[in-house]
Amino acid sequence: MNMLIIGLLILGIYLVFYDEFYLIYRVCFKNTKAFYRYEKAFEKEINNSNNLARLIRSTLGLDISGAVQMFMFVSVIFATLSYLVLSSKFTASFSLIISLIAFLIPYLILRIKLRLSRLKNANEGDIVIRELINAYNLTGKNMRATIEYLAINMKNAKNMKGVMLNLSKKINNVSDEEDIKRNIMDFRYQVNTSWADIIGMNIFFSIIKGIDVSAPLLDLSKAIDNSKVNKERIKRESNEGNLMILLVAPICYLLTVVAALLFFKFKLVKFLEYQFLTEAGVKWFLIVTFTYIVGLIAKSFINDNKLDI
Repeated sequence: MNMLIIGLLILGIYLVFYDEFYLIYRVCFKNTKAFYRYEKAFEKEINNSNNLARLIRSTLGLDISGAVQMFMFVSVIFATLSYLVLSSKFTASFSLIISLIAFLIPYLILRIKLRLSRLKNANEGDIVIRELINAYNLTGKNMRATIEYLAINMKNAKNMKGVMLNLSKKINNVSDEEDIKRNIMDFRYQVNTSWADIIGMNIFFSIIKGIDVSAPLLDLSKAIDNSKVNKERIKRESNEGNLMILLVAPICYLLTVVAALLFFKFKLVKFLEYQFLTEAGVKWFLIVTFTYIVGLIAKSFINDNKLDI
C-alpha cells in the first residue's frame, strides 16, 4: 500500500510538472554550441507559455530566465531536507511520502497566494470597469494611455491597481503583437474571471486593431452590476456553511485534548509527549493537519464567491 501511494504521488508530480522537468532536461543536458540558439528559443517559448512560469510571474513578480529551474531546485531542497529530518525517526516509506508532499508545498503556497489574489482582484471588477470606461473616454480612446492612467489614478481598487500597473509597464515597453498577447494573457491569468477575459480582448483589439471598444465596455459594466447583486445574496447564504468548515475540525481536536485531560487523567505534558514525541502521535497529527488543509483549499476552490459574470 505504501509503495502504491508513493507511486501515485510520483506520477502526480510528474504529470503536474512535466513541462518543467522537460525544460530542465533540455537546458541542462543539451546545451552544446550546436543546440545553443535552439535551446534559448525553446526556453523562451516554455517560459512564455508554461503555467508554472506564469504562476511565478503573477505571485512573486519574477520574470527572469531560469525562474522555473530555480523554483524546482528550491522544491527539491525542501523535500530532501524533510526526508533527512524524518528518516531518523520514522520508516523510509513514511518519510518518503511526507517528503514528496513537501516537494509540492512551495507550489501549493503559490497556488493559494494566487487564489487569494484572484479573489481580491475579482471583487474589484465593478470599480475597474467603471474607471476603465471613464479613463478610456478621458484619454481620447487611447488604450495604452487608458491603462497607464488607471495604473496611476485608480484609488478604490488597490489590488487591481497593482495588476494594472504591471500591465501598463509591460504594454508600454513592447510593440510586437505576440508580446502584447503574452502580457494580456498574464493579466487575464492574474484575475481569472470572465470580465477580465473580455477586458483583455478589448485591450487587444483596441491596441492592435484600433477598434473603438466603448460599447462592449458599457455592456460589460451593466452585466457586472447585475452579477454584484447576485453575489451578495449568495454570500449571505453560504456564511454559515463556511463557518462550520473552518471551526469543526479545530474544535474536534481541542475536544480530544479536553477528553484526555479530564476523562483519561492525562497531564498536559504527558499528552504533548504522546502527541509529538511518538511515531503514532506525530503521524495522526500530520494526517489530521494535512486533511484539514486540503479541506480548506478545496473549499476555497469550490466556493470562492468572487464577482464574475
